[in-house]
Order: sequence, then structure tokens, then C-alpha cells
Amino acid sequence: MATADRAWEEYKRLIKDANDIVEVVQSYGVALKRSGRNWKGLCPFHREKTPSFNVNQEGQFFHCFGCGKGGDIISFVMESDRVDFREALETLGRRANIQPPRREDGGAEADEYRKWMEWKEYLFRLNAAATEYFGEQLASDAGRRAREYLKGRGISEESWRKFGLGYAPGGGGLVNHLRSKGAPDKAIERAGLAGVGDDGTLYDYFRERVIFPIPDAQGRILGFGGRVLGDGEPKYLNTRESPVFSKGKIIYGLSQARAAISSSRRAILVEGYTDVIMCHQFGVGNAVAIMGTALTRDHVRTLGRYADELVLLTDSDEAGMKASLRSLPVLLAEDVPAKVARLPGEAKDPCDFLLSEGVEAFRKALEEAKDLFDFKFEAAIAGKDLTSPRVLAEVAGDLMETAACARDALRRNILRRQVAERLRLREEDLKFPEVRAGSADSAPAVASAPVPAGLPTPAGGAGSGGAGAMDTLAAAERDLLKMLLHRPPLVERAATRVDLTALSRPDLREIGNRLLAAYAAGRLGNRPADTLAREIEDSEAQRLAIKMLAEPFVGSRMMTEDEEFRFRLKRVLELRLEARIREAERRAVAARLGGDGMEAARLEEEAAVLRKERQRLRAERLPADA
Repeated sequence: MATADRAWEEYKRLIKDANDIVEVVQSYGVALKRSGRNWKGLCPFHREKTPSFNVNQEGQFFHCFGCGKGGDIISFVMESDRVDFREALETLGRRANIQPPRREDGGAEADEYRKWMEWKEYLFRLNAAATEYFGEQLASDAGRRAREYLKGRGISEESWRKFGLGYAPGGGGLVNHLRSKGAPDKAIERAGLAGVGDDGTLYDYFRERVIFPIPDAQGRILGFGGRVLGDGEPKYLNTRESPVFSKGKIIYGLSQARAAISSSRRAILVEGYTDVIMCHQFGVGNAVAIMGTALTRDHVRTLGRYADELVLLTDSDEAGMKASLRSLPVLLAEDVPAKVARLPGEAKDPCDFLLSEGVEAFRKALEEAKDLFDFKFEAAIAGKDLTSPRVLAEVAGDLMETAACARDALRRNILRRQVAERLRLREEDLKFPEVRAGSADSAPAVASAPVPAGLPTPAGGAGSGGAGAMDTLAAAERDLLKMLLHRPPLVERAATRVDLTALSRPDLREIGNRLLAAYAAGRLGNRPADTLAREIEDSEAQRLAIKMLAEPFVGSRMMTEDEEFRFRLKRVLELRLEARIREAERRAVAARLGGDGMEAARLEEEAAVLRKERQRLRAERLPADA
């Protein structure tokens, strides 16, 4: 293994050792209770009423029996934060105060990654320092107008402290503050906190504005939004794009709303900063907002990790309606259920409505939210003369174009049926505008995995029972491995009869290899081998091992544990023999068809010997001390 690879493997090991999965899961708002050797709670990845989410502290893995998600501590952070492997490592490394490998440890690539991480961390520190400065200014005499604005909007002091609001007076105060902390001018400018004048001097990017810090899901400040005091333009000003600030990915309020969204599995999507803050102030803690009016796939994918349903609550004007309709194709493509809520009365936005009508009327409007496609249908036919064939065709085409955005064929066909019924058209006359790449839900082709010599490949010939037989063998091997994982003392006995390194699938072979290695090293005790999953590098094998360890081992009521072990062992041996018999018979037929009589006779004799061996095995009672 190269030096860089070893350094990064060590870095990953250190991070896993330094972070406890129970503590990490609980830090994401998941309430866990001890249950035997596991911890249990409501799954953060799907909505459920009965806890099916299990965390194994000894093995440092999690598994949900409801949605099937599972993995190690890094997988949990990746799923929770919707980040890639590198960003999950970064999060856990920061939590444990562990730095990535340096150049002398990991080469130029590791050094480049370290510099990238250090620059991001420096941006976060600059933004944190700016947040502190803005907060101090809001509380000072200079922030009087800003405080009056917030009070006029009905935002309480408790709320502006919860969301870290501030005030930017301008006049170079922020630049001087950051310089006093040792920040170089270039970094201040590149962070989007300052602009450069014609004379080359820096000036505060935000001037005479109420400041809304924008954190990520972990609470790190990505950037800022500034609302001008008075009639200046632009009314709202956001941080420029940077390595940590990207409008198409940011969800305002997610840090404060994540726990409530995970608990309710529902996210309320509003438009502005003050809308989010006022929702939280009135107890609607699952409200968030996007930057701008365009909902992107990144937004939906992030929210989809916490919520099973989105409710779009845009302003009750034409622009708000159009924003809701623009969101539909993205939501259909990501297969996230969504509704649209409209606020009655004259109040234009959620902030004003809550202040004038109260939270009960607000919650009532949320409960009366309409399915987004129903909302689209009503908008499509509004004011249209559907008795006109031309108009009817235009409306149907518009709706079918939207329906075509759905990810899977079943959903598309359901929407087509709805369009046909509502427009009183024949379903077969409605055509999708085009076949969208990647939209079909047909099963992908799966490459055949290599198998040990003497066993047929899954793509057996017609009548060979190849794939089905291999699936049956793999299932039997899995059952045996599961028992060995839960009853490690049986590994030695199993290894004398079955080669655990030559099982029928790569993931099973990896688990078998790890079991044997742990046994040879004397690391298997009498308890379930929970820690084994941590040692498995192959992701498929690790997921399978975690699933088997997370599932309780429930033996047969008709057999003793020893009898069940011998039954599972014998089942694997018998199915392996049957696989070898089928392969010999298949090759014998092929040899005869090819005119090679001698080879055919040899293979037929081999099959006959294997059949006798199978017959002896079936008659055999495997001894308890095999």
C-alpha cells in the first residue's frame, strides 16, 4: 500500500476510534434508549411510530429494520448530512479535533486536500468572527435602527439571538475588526466579507443592513444575508459564491429546524428569513427557506434526508404561485411528496399572517395543503375554455410534460390516469412528450460476480437452474454466516467442513475471511462478533455483516442450537454438491454436442461420483464434535 493510502487509512481509523456512534447519533437529535446490547430509537431516515432504528455501540454500527439503511459512523454522517465520504470524514475529524494527513505522511494529494480543508476551515472562522462582530453591533448604540426594524417586524429578542442576527454599520468596521484578529486582506475579500474599491482599498461588503447569518446543518456559518435599512437597493444582499457558500445548495434555518423536521418527517418551505424566524417564534419549528425562489435538486435531496413530505408555503401573490409550480418538476424527479399551502386573507407572507391571524389559523392552512400536482392542474385549467379542442390539447400537453418528470414509470402512469380522468380524455390518447434518460424504473443489469472453481456462474444455461440455484446456495451460506457471527465459538467446527474463504459471493467470502482471521488471531469470544463489521473494508460486505449482526438470532423451536448449526452446515454442503453436479452435467452435455465423447464420459463419471457423495451426505448425521 502506498504511503498516501496508509496515511489516509490511519486517518480514517483514528476518526472512528475517537468518535462514539451513540454520541454522534444522539447529537443529531435521535433519542436512543438501551435495549439489550443495542440502543434503539425512531429512525431519522424515515417516518415511523415504533422504534426500529438500532445502534450497536460495541460494533460501532447502525441498522434500521424499517427502511433498511445501515452502516458505520461515517455512513451515518453521510446519510444525515447528505455529504460525500470526504465531507463526512471532515465533520467527524473536526468533532474529534483530528487533522488530515500532512504532506510528509500522505504525499502531494493529501497535502492538497489538507490545504483545501484548511481554507474552508479558515473561511468558517472568518464568518464566525464576522457573526460575532455583527451581533455586537446590533446590541450597541449603532444598532438602534436595526433593533427598531426587527421589533417592527415582530421579531422578539429571543428569536434574533436564537438565529444570531446582527447589524452591519459599514464604514470599514468589519474589515478593521477582522484585521485586528490577524486576517489578511486577501482572505477577507475572498470570503465575500469585503469589496475592493477603485483605489485598491477594502470596504465592508455589507453596509447599513440587518444581518442574517446563514449556517449549515451543523451550525457553521456559510455566509450572510443582509436586509437594507431604508429604501436602498438591493433590498437583500447575499454573500458572494465561495467554497462554502452556494445558493443552490443552502437551506436557511436547517440548523435550527433539523431536529423538528426529523421528528415530524415534514418540512415547511417558506420564502424569506423573517418567515422562517417568525414560524419558529410561533412554535412551527420545522420551517426552513431556500436562497432565492428556485428549488434545486440539491435542496430537495438535502431535505429528503430529514423529511418524507415537503409543504411549500410561498407568498400568496402571482410570483409565489409561479415559484411553487416551478418546483414541481424537481420534486417529481426526486420522488419527494409535496403539497402547496396557501394563506387566506390579505397577509402576503407567513410572517405577516402569523402576526395578524395567529398560529392556529396558520396550522389550519398547513393541514389544508393540496397535493402539488393537484395545484398544478387547477392552475393549468384556470380561466381556460376546455370546450375548445386547441385549448384542451394545450392544457393536456402542459400537464403531460410535467407528469413526464416523475422518476419512475408507475408514478408517471398514475399521473397520466389522473389527467385523463379530470380532462375526460382517453388515457391511451395522452402521450409523454419524450422518453427521459434515466427516468425508467427498469431494473439495472447486474454484472455476474466471480465464483469459485467448480461452481456454475449465475448465468447458467436454460434449464440449468443457474441463477436460482446460486441464490439458494448464497442464502444458505448467509444463514450459516449469521449463526457464526452470533455464535463465534462455532467458527472452528464450521471451518473443518466448509471453506469459508470460497463462498459463492464476494461479500460472503469477505465476511468468511474476516471470521477466520479473527478466529486465528484469538479475537472471537463467546459474545456476538459485533466488532467484526468495523474491520470489513468492502462496503457491500460491511452492510451485509451489519444487517446480520443487527438482526437478532432466533433459533428454531424444533431443534437445539447444536442441531440447528449442524442443519445449516449440512444444507450448505449439500447445495454446494448440487451446484457441482449441475455444472458437471452441463459441461458433459456441451462436450457431447461438441463431439468430444471422452470428455463427456469423464464429466458424466464425475457427476455420478458427486451424486453418490450427496447421497452419503444426506444419510449422514453430522457429529456434534465434527
